[in-house]
Amino acid sequence: MPDEVRNISDLLARCAVAAPDKPFLFSESDGRQFTYAEFAASVNLAARMLAAQGVAKGDVVSLLMPNSAEYIISYFACWSLGALAGPVNSLLKEHEIEFVMNNSEAKAILVHSEFLERVENIRIRLPHLRSIIIFDNEAEATSEFRQDCEPDVRPPGIIQSDDAIIIYTSGTTGKPKGCLLTHGNVIANARQISEWLHFTEEDRLLTIMPLFHMNAVSVTTMSALYAGGSTVISPRFSASQFWNIISDYQVTSFGSVATMLSMLLSTYPDGVPAGLKTTRLRFAMCGSAPVPAEVMKKFEETFKCPVIEGYGLSESTCRSKDGFFYIVDRKTDMIIRGGENIYPREIDEVLYQHPAVAAAATIGVPDPLYGEEVAAFIVLKDGAKIAEQDLIDHCRKDLADYKCPKTIHIVTDIPKGPTGKLLKRELAETFRDRLRN
Repeated sequence: MPDEVRNISDLLARCAVAAPDKPFLFSESDGRQFTYAEFAASVNLAARMLAAQGVAKGDVVSLLMPNSAEYIISYFACWSLGALAGPVNSLLKEHEIEFVMNNSEAKAILVHSEFLERVENIRIRLPHLRSIIIFDNEAEATSEFRQDCEPDVRPPGIIQSDDAIIIYTSGTTGKPKGCLLTHGNVIANARQISEWLHFTEEDRLLTIMPLFHMNAVSVTTMSALYAGGSTVISPRFSASQFWNIISDYQVTSFGSVATMLSMLLSTYPDGVPAGLKTTRLRFAMCGSAPVPAEVMKKFEETFKCPVIEGYGLSESTCRSKDGFFYIVDRKTDMIIRGGENIYPREIDEVLYQHPAVAAAATIGVPDPLYGEEVAAFIVLKDGAKIAEQDLIDHCRKDLADYKCPKTIHIVTDIPKGPTGKLLKRELAETFRDRLRN
């Protein structure tokens, strides 16, 4: 694909002209298929629907839905209008969703009915929101716009420097930060991945990573488009169904995190089940958290499938001149659990809200399945007594489940520096010393 494409919609249009009848998108959950031409038509209909709701260039449209064909269509519909797609982590609690939508000043939301109640419960506190659009089935939602005489709503003048995505990640203050990515960012990343991994029109990539992460958007969706290949969208990772999907759709590569590889090894210790055809599978792509060397070695030996490890940032997709990265500080501050970034300060703030807590420090501790697990160390106020499970339940009221501490350790003191700052690095070392002893 030439580098001079003007924007993401231009990239899709060129693919649809070059190979209109080639399958682009497979929906694993319901068996639907979209050729490049059919996908482009569905995107255009969804864009008309958004335009009818007043969505225009520069507006933010929140996306809250499970992995689906509708999710991918939603991204491209936003881009067709010059609007920003704002994916919302579906694991968040209502008040967390409220923060993301208000911070991004979302004008509309495309939501699956599964999550509609969450949005309706906070609707009164979303002053920027004008439209809530249920998008369970793109054919039903866009049926009134299926008129041959309708003009293409794609506005002229969308260039590579225009913003395409606002995606939220953890920030240094503990609150999520909205990272802006341009059309040029997304296209360049798709080109880099495609060229690096030698993707062609023969490749068929499986998207099982959540589409509210850039991993799924860049690695297995946009890269497939750039290469003129195909993508298979699956609602979620299921170890018991994984190899059947690989076989049924003749997948050549898939995106994953280390936890998924560990679960596949646990479920299939003897390798791919007999009778399945996985000869087209070239390699597994793994990111979001480091893959333990032993897991990588065992996966490659068991399934005869190489693992290619990548590194990326939401705020910069995935790009490096020399291919090396050096992390020099704050390594213990960010917890990466099963590929999900967790900022400890956010958990500390919730713990401090409990009347029995005098001091709190959350760290990541080694875990064989998730890479890291969340552990919190608590100093209680004088005379206070509380069960560890009660503190975990307290966190669950305000935090997504994956952020909540797995274990609570009640201690008499937490290491402090000369200014009184809690020294989490020393705390982590103390925890590891306990494990060794």
